[in-house]
Amino acid sequence: MPASDSSYQLGGSLPLDSLSYVVRQADDTLFQALMTGTYCYVLNARQMGKSSLRVRTVDRLLDAGISCVEVELLGIGSQKITAPQWYGGIIQILIASLRLPVNRRQWLQAHDDLSPVQRLGTFIDQIVLPNLQQPLVIFFDEIDSVLGLKFPTEEFFGLIRSYYEKRATQTLYRQLTVVMLGVATPSDLIHDPHATPFNIGQAISLQGFTLAEAQPLVPGLASVFTDVQDGLAAILDWTGGQPFLTQKLCRLMQQYGPTWEGSPQQMVDGVVRSHILDHWEAQDDPEHLRTIRNRLMINSAQPQQLLRLYQQILTHGNVDINNSRAQIELRFSGLVIQRQGTLQVFNRIYSSVFDQAWINQQLQTITPVQPVLSPLPLWQVPLISLGVTGLVMVIQLLGGFQPLELSLFDRLMGWRPTEPADDRFLIITVSESDIQYQEQQGYERTGSTLADQAILQVLKKLSPHHPRVIGVDFYHEAPYEPALVNVLNEQYITVCEVGRTIDTDTPTSIAAPPDLDPQQVGFSDFAIDPDYGVRRQIIGMDGTDACPTQAAFSLRLALHYLATEGIELAFTPTQQAQLGSQILPALAPTSGGYQLPGNELGGYQLLVNYRHHHPAQISLASLLRGEHDEQLAELVRDRIILIGLTDTKDRHSIPGQHQRLPGIVVHAHMTSQLISAVLDQRPLLWWWPMPLEILWVATVSLTGGLLVRWLRPYVFLAGSGVVIILLTGYGILLIGGWIPVIPASLAWIISIGVTPLRYKSSHSSHSS
Repeated sequence: MPASDSSYQLGGSLPLDSLSYVVRQADDTLFQALMTGTYCYVLNARQMGKSSLRVRTVDRLLDAGISCVEVELLGIGSQKITAPQWYGGIIQILIASLRLPVNRRQWLQAHDDLSPVQRLGTFIDQIVLPNLQQPLVIFFDEIDSVLGLKFPTEEFFGLIRSYYEKRATQTLYRQLTVVMLGVATPSDLIHDPHATPFNIGQAISLQGFTLAEAQPLVPGLASVFTDVQDGLAAILDWTGGQPFLTQKLCRLMQQYGPTWEGSPQQMVDGVVRSHILDHWEAQDDPEHLRTIRNRLMINSAQPQQLLRLYQQILTHGNVDINNSRAQIELRFSGLVIQRQGTLQVFNRIYSSVFDQAWINQQLQTITPVQPVLSPLPLWQVPLISLGVTGLVMVIQLLGGFQPLELSLFDRLMGWRPTEPADDRFLIITVSESDIQYQEQQGYERTGSTLADQAILQVLKKLSPHHPRVIGVDFYHEAPYEPALVNVLNEQYITVCEVGRTIDTDTPTSIAAPPDLDPQQVGFSDFAIDPDYGVRRQIIGMDGTDACPTQAAFSLRLALHYLATEGIELAFTPTQQAQLGSQILPALAPTSGGYQLPGNELGGYQLLVNYRHHHPAQISLASLLRGEHDEQLAELVRDRIILIGLTDTKDRHSIPGQHQRLPGIVVHAHMTSQLISAVLDQRPLLWWWPMPLEILWVATVSLTGGLLVRWLRPYVFLAGSGVVIILLTGYGILLIGGWIPVIPASLAWIISIGVTPLRYKSSHSSHSS
């Protein structure tokens, strides 16, 4: 008897008496697994026949004497429902389905001290299982609806797993089996691999109808095709056996097939094109194709990745399965299916609707079309660069970049090739052990760390070997002992402190020894930056009554050493200090990365060009004990001898060094740079005048504004430009110059970022 239109059902569960229900391999697989008490889960795309499979399996289980409870979780609620209501709804379904003699409300009130999941577990333990007369299978359908709940549900899946694990020790739990059905991946539902029930049960795979399985569909097509088997084969050729599409196309063939002529394949082709493919969105009723589209484009967090993967499958026919997140999500959309270890497009209808043109259109909606940019006239680019330069230089003049510039300067100084120590120096260090040595020798220290007797013994050791100059970095405000005064000559240079600081206008001086000529005294003051680094050298400033010298300790030492070379300090007509032919460049308020206020720019200051290695050092005690007598002539002859403290309180940070240096070592570097500049042509550090710095920043900004018109991507252009600016700054530092790197880099980045914003778009972008 020809079937009517109603013999093919579109959507929902097919009734038990439906003639068009197609029995697949999954029917027997699921039934046999449940008969043996195996936990099962059927997770697949929508409209693949899961609910109909559940209905048929329940009927078969009931006939086999097994109790069944069907819990459609979507019917309980998933939006505004609370955890107690949700778990209470499951309990109510169990009571009603198993006809348990329990008043739900009273039972829940009696157990309201338990959490919702504990109440469900207790109810199954104490009420459901003890009252079972036969095995029980609970079907949880629409399991993916838990993703819309406002409370965590991992405990629910953990409870299901716990019942499975209790089977090992409690036979009562072997009476209970659970089936879960839905459209979600196990990882969507629960993240803890130790609590998930999806790795203890059997996955039931749903495939499309085969021709042999689809024979129940034949009666309804008998009046449509002269050769009904060819007609059914043509239908499956388009649908791939997808249950919903197969049922739908069978109904469409009943309705419109007789109006088409030709072979069964031609008839099916005509109906598919006219009633499914043409204007498919309007004809997609009940909704199926739009569900797939929405799952790809709206419900997915990675639509572009899914489209690219689907595009690859569509182009090549298949891709190997690797169970990546994207592959799993694409499978659950229903668009592709797993066959023989690969993913393939499920059927011809899908590949015709969701074709390459559709993919390209969707990708455009996801990735906004880049506007076609027409560059501004060239004359406007310099205006932008001028504005950027002005902004950057204002920040520079206000000192906004100084901390960054000083930090970068220190790092670049450390990157320079290493230089050997200056062998014109020998440092005699005085540490705590040397102070104790003086006390052991009975030397009396009168207001100074270094006893006069110790100085006298040092001079007796050194003088026979003819050092060129001896510098002592110890304050000595009291008169020297007469025995010491008699041997002090012009070779002996010591220190006082002017004591002017940025914190006070009143000097806190430490006096020079009263017995010495002022030409034998130099001030020991350092110019210390806000980060406590010593990058500047004060070679001259006004003295005080207590410290009546205008020359720094380092300058006194250098002048005495250079005097034997016939070199003296002079001044140019512009009042620049000069040693021989070497001009000593005085720091200006804006020098390199510095923006110095007036109270930090006192005296005549230079930048210090430190070496990587420090002069040779011996301790005071080892010298006085005679440990160096054999090589003393080599260590001392014609050298600058410095004597100073190595106490931790007198240590300073310098560029390119990780360790803080004693003050006497810093003095050695400062003295060395003066002498080396004159005798060895070792460069002193220099910088550009302000107009040249402005020109440098403006050139960088203009270059960036011009290049961004032609080069992409912007991030690469910005990054590579900053690297070039940094390398330029480093290269110039190698020859002694310090140029502003941070302002130039910022001007480069701003110009690249701002100039494209001034372009005019000839196309508007798509919204994502």
